[in-house]
Amino acid sequence: MEIQTKDHSGKLQPLKVFFEKDGYRIVLLHDGMPVLEKLFELLGEPERTIFVLSWSWYTDDNRAMTLRKTLERMAERFPMHEAAIRNNIIVCMNSASEHSRFRAIDPVTRCILVNNACFLSTELFGGALPALEQDAPGVLNAKCLYFKRHYLTAGLKRKIFVSYNEKNDRKSPLYCDIRSYEPEELHFDLSPEAVAALHGRAAFGMALSELEGACYASTEYLLCGLPVVSTPSLGGRDEFYGPLNSVITRPSPEGLLDAEDLVRKRIASGAFNRAAIRQGTLDRLHQFRRRLCDEIEKATGIDADVTKRHLDESCAANNKLSRFKNFWIKEVFRAEA
Repeated sequence: MEIQTKDHSGKLQPLKVFFEKDGYRIVLLHDGMPVLEKLFELLGEPERTIFVLSWSWYTDDNRAMTLRKTLERMAERFPMHEAAIRNNIIVCMNSASEHSRFRAIDPVTRCILVNNACFLSTELFGGALPALEQDAPGVLNAKCLYFKRHYLTAGLKRKIFVSYNEKNDRKSPLYCDIRSYEPEELHFDLSPEAVAALHGRAAFGMALSELEGACYASTEYLLCGLPVVSTPSLGGRDEFYGPLNSVITRPSPEGLLDAEDLVRKRIASGAFNRAAIRQGTLDRLHQFRRRLCDEIEKATGIDADVTKRHLDESCAANNKLSRFKNFWIKEVFRAEA
C-alpha cells in the first residue's frame, strides 16, 4: 500500500523509506510530528516500522510536552501496539540541552543526541583544502532575515555574504536588506559546490543567530576547514565546536571585531588549521551517525555496521538525505488505486 504525502508547500509525493532490511523499514521524518499518529495508523505492521524524528528548530519545553502527549495518545488509541510505540520511535535532538530536557519530560521514549547537520554530504563540502589566509575575508551564509543578525558584522572591513532566495525572504516580516551592511561580495542561490569553493578562499565563517536549529551553514564551514565565529546560541550548532575550531563571542559589533582579531591571530600562529578542523568535524559527524545506527540496532537487531554503511553512502549521494528523508510533511493519506 502506497502512502502519499503533502508537504508545507503543497507538493505531493510518495512517502520515502530510508532503508528496508530483515523485514523492517526505517522512515525518517523531519518536523513530522503533526503526521506521526496518522502515519502510524496508515502504514500497518507498526512492529516492523522504525520512525526516526528530527527537527529544524530548537525544541523547547512546549514542543517536548506536545510530543510526549502525542505518544501517550497513540498508546491509548493503539494499546495492542504500545510496545512498538515505545520501541520503534526514535527521537533525535540537535543539542545536549534539548536531549536532557526531553529525557526529563519523557523518560520512556527512545531519545538520542544526533545533530541533524551530521547528514550533510562530506564529499560536497571539503575537497582541496588550501591553507588558511590570515587576511582573507570572513563569510556569513544565512537567509536575509533579521534574526540572522547580519548587523553584528557592521564593523568588519572584509566580509562576504551568501544567501538563498531573496524573493522568498522578502515575503517575511523579518526580511532584512543585507546589502546595507556593505559586504565586499554578495551571492544568492549558490550551488553547494560553489559555496564550498567560496569557503576555500575565506578565513573564517560566521554563525550569529541567537536561536535556531542544527545550522547546516555552520557545519559546512567546518567541513571546509574554516574556523567559526559564533555568538552564544540555542539549537545545536555548538555541538561541533571546540577551542581548536571556533571562537564564541558576545553578540555585539564590538564582540565580532574582537573575535575577528583573535581568529586571525590563531590562523597566523597555526592554532587554526584547515585539515585539523575538517578532521575533527568528520569525527564528530560520524559519531552522531553511528549513535543513530546503534539505536536502530537496539530497536531492530539490524547490524549497526550495515546501517552505517548505507547511511554514509546515502549522505554522500544526497546532501542532507534529501532523497530519503520526509521533510515538513503536513498531511498523509492512502494513494488512490
